[in-house]
Amino acid sequence: MTSAPTPTTPNKQVNILLFGETGNGKSSLGNHLLGLDAFRVSDDIDSETKITFGRKGEGNNSNLFVIDTPGLMDTEGKDKEHMIQLVEYIREHKELNAIIVVFNYQQVRFPYNIQTMLKLFCNIFPMKEVGNHVALVFTNSFKKRGNLTQEDKSSKLEKILPAFRKVIEESSGSKLANNITTGFVDMDPKEGIDENGKADLNRIIAWASFLPNLNVESLKTPEPDVKIETQ
Repeated sequence: MTSAPTPTTPNKQVNILLFGETGNGKSSLGNHLLGLDAFRVSDDIDSETKITFGRKGEGNNSNLFVIDTPGLMDTEGKDKEHMIQLVEYIREHKELNAIIVVFNYQQVRFPYNIQTMLKLFCNIFPMKEVGNHVALVFTNSFKKRGNLTQEDKSSKLEKILPAFRKVIEESSGSKLANNITTGFVDMDPKEGIDENGKADLNRIIAWASFLPNLNVESLKTPEPDVKIETQ
């Protein structure tokens, strides 16, 4: 069982949605956020998460609810079905504060399919404020464990954030806040999460706790034949 990343409970129910490519550590990140083994994790290229599924935390994290989603570009090719099921699940759950895009630190560029899915997200969430409810978390930085400097982080953000900002602003029709919420979480399979990663998760939880609920009743179900492009 993983250790809880925060010593205090958010003072209200905080609902966080995770999404990203298969194999980027979404489910592991969700487990660390909750401080328990809520979601199945595997090193296999097939996504362990087959449907959108949420879990409530325990103890210090009892006011935290994390929603895990199937990885994008799963080997079964069911991204469109997953998006439709995701919308239905969020509507039923009724509350959502924050969306975390999980990005692999080892990737050099912002994947085209994540850009496409962000555009679809902005279409599904037809409200201009949705962009300011999105954070970007980098995982799989363990190859630089203990040596991930501020310069490393700044360099990565300089490469990724402009495309991230452009996609969301053009798709939602609104400007993002100057400082996009980001984090770097080292999740070594053997050694677990590092202290800097825990600190970043604390900060992201605090950020999400100040966000109002998105109006999920206005979510639009994507058409079954919606085009999800790949690179």
